[in-house]
Amino acid sequence: MPLFRFKIAEKSGKTSETIIEADNHNEAIKRLRLRKVVVLDFLGDANDDMSNRSRHIFNKHKFDPVDFTERLVPLLDANIPLDKSLHILGESSTNPMEAQLTSDLRRGLHEGKSLSKLISDRGNLFPKIYANIIEAGEESGALSQVMTELRNFMAESREMKNFIITSSIYPAFVMIISTVVVLFMLGYIVPLFAKSFQSSGQELSGMLQVLLSMGDFIKSFWWLIFVAIGLVLALVRAIKKEGPLRKKWDKFVLKIPLIGNIILFTNLGRMLRTMSVLMKSGVHLLETVRISTKVIENSAIRDSISFIATDLRKGEKLSQSLAKSDYIPTFISRMLSVGEEIGKTGEMLESIADRLEASVKKTLKKVIVLLEPLMIIFLAIVVGSILIILFMTILESQSGF
Repeated sequence: MPLFRFKIAEKSGKTSETIIEADNHNEAIKRLRLRKVVVLDFLGDANDDMSNRSRHIFNKHKFDPVDFTERLVPLLDANIPLDKSLHILGESSTNPMEAQLTSDLRRGLHEGKSLSKLISDRGNLFPKIYANIIEAGEESGALSQVMTELRNFMAESREMKNFIITSSIYPAFVMIISTVVVLFMLGYIVPLFAKSFQSSGQELSGMLQVLLSMGDFIKSFWWLIFVAIGLVLALVRAIKKEGPLRKKWDKFVLKIPLIGNIILFTNLGRMLRTMSVLMKSGVHLLETVRISTKVIENSAIRDSISFIATDLRKGEKLSQSLAKSDYIPTFISRMLSVGEEIGKTGEMLESIADRLEASVKKTLKKVIVLLEPLMIIFLAIVVGSILIILFMTILESQSGF
């Protein structure tokens, strides 16, 4: 349901901003009037506003769903009602955005809506899986347990994400520096050197003329760099949208050495950990599978296990059904089969997820270890080749005297 932001005045004369859910603008105003407040101004669509805030990396009041969950779980574990827990959370929060959110969630609960529905309406603030897991907890009557597992899941996911980001900083920095150095030499150093030779009446060697042509091209068509960046960004956006291009891309990346394994294990690890969270919270297996498959971002992997629910209805075990997928490694189905036999499927799923995440970290380290020297070698070859050409040109000019 859409969210609308208004500036209101209370009976005491105090003015404030509030967010309200409604089907449309007029319905939102009616709901505010029922609260006996005066609507002073309409401040726009709160969905877009909250989304922009959540994406603003320099906003010190950015809403953090992990922190929100970590502080809500202990209150629920203490058997404090959800409404009261949200009230305590809002009162103790120093983040205006979080305080407003908890107030809106409480108001929605008073209107008879479920927490999962309220969170789903604020999808820009929470991970995609958040509302689905909360809904499963509400249906199973184990909201506190599900929230506890969700907190652990989100914390581990953030740790993995931070590991990937921090591990990528140095290779990205080296790549940028390498590109800048090469462009600087071709666009400035080589033309300056060639100009010095031409002014002394000496002929340029063939290789130096090639470098000079490359430098002139860079000077004349430098804007093509930004065009290329724009095309890459447009391609990325197109790939993110569901469609034939997305399916082809998802299949292609899985075939890339090392990178394919990282993507495969990351998606499978996320799915299996989600299954573990739900199963240990008492959620039905079919519902567990339905929710867990939604966290898989790669469409090729997701399509390869689309038949699991059907197989489970026919009486097949989860391990047997997963084994049919071309993208599920054999060790996963074997380990899961053992877990099913000893009655510890949830624990085994968690163990497999841990193993997959450890493998992802190990593979990432290998990729980074390979990337760093490869980029340095590339830079050394390119810069070295330019310097050798310049040096050979000097020797040729001296031998001509």
